[in-house]
Amino acid sequence: MQIAGMLLIFSALFLTTWWVCTDHPHKKCAIFSGLIAIFVGVYFTVQDRAIEITIENVGTIKAAAEQATVDAQAVADLRKRIEAQSATVDFVAQSATNAHNLIEDLSQKNREAETKISELEIAGSAIQKTVAELQETAEFMSLVAAAQNDDRTAFDKLHEWTNKKESAYWQHAADAIIRIRTEFGGPIIRGHMNVSWPKGTDPTQLSLTRLRQEYRRANRIYKADLVKTVWKSNVIDKKDKMAFYIDVLRNDDSLGATFLAGKYFVQAASDADLKWRPFVTKPLLDWWAANHNHVSQSN
Repeated sequence: MQIAGMLLIFSALFLTTWWVCTDHPHKKCAIFSGLIAIFVGVYFTVQDRAIEITIENVGTIKAAAEQATVDAQAVADLRKRIEAQSATVDFVAQSATNAHNLIEDLSQKNREAETKISELEIAGSAIQKTVAELQETAEFMSLVAAAQNDDRTAFDKLHEWTNKKESAYWQHAADAIIRIRTEFGGPIIRGHMNVSWPKGTDPTQLSLTRLRQEYRRANRIYKADLVKTVWKSNVIDKKDKMAFYIDVLRNDDSLGATFLAGKYFVQAASDADLKWRPFVTKPLLDWWAANHNHVSQSN
């Protein structure tokens, strides 16, 4: 391209000079055309150089081929970076999609876990309720069985149970109390275990102090028999017998002993207004508090 440019310049100079120096018309046009040809030749000659040529009355040419090449290389580098970044962006986008999907999956599993937990809580509440009901049933049945087997403490707890209106067993507790009272207060006296005394011992001749000692260490099943022994005694005064029965009525743990103590106490009091209703001890305790100073010592 540089050789062609030089030939074009020399040809333009020659032709323009020849045209002006000879007698040809339109010299100005010839000069203008020659300048244009020279301009084009210069462009071809210097197209690989970044120089500036100024020609009067024509203008300025900037040959920027090398700059264009530099710019093209920069564009190519930029394109490579963009392509590389595009791959990174695609990877990040894919990672973001995967992360989003993972979050959605975890959220779903979390919702499922919360549902399971809620179901387990409901089931746990039902189990706890069932366990509580079973415990209540077992406690009630244990109290009834103990009361029927002479346990006064259990009998008193059944009285407390009748006040638990929220319980399913409060009415059953009342029914059990009635049955036990009827059993003790019926025409047939409930049996009890007799104390085995040493051979030759007459318990009706023992002192009250000795009988109290025997009573304190006796098993519950023998206490009713000891109460009966005190009643049959010929050496114990009536007032001392009644004081002994009051002690039994206050806090003894045997229903059989309590029943006989109440029965014998009313007989000893000889008061027509005083009645013994099995295990209703308060009237008897009140009577003793009001009248014990007036009770004689004689049988």
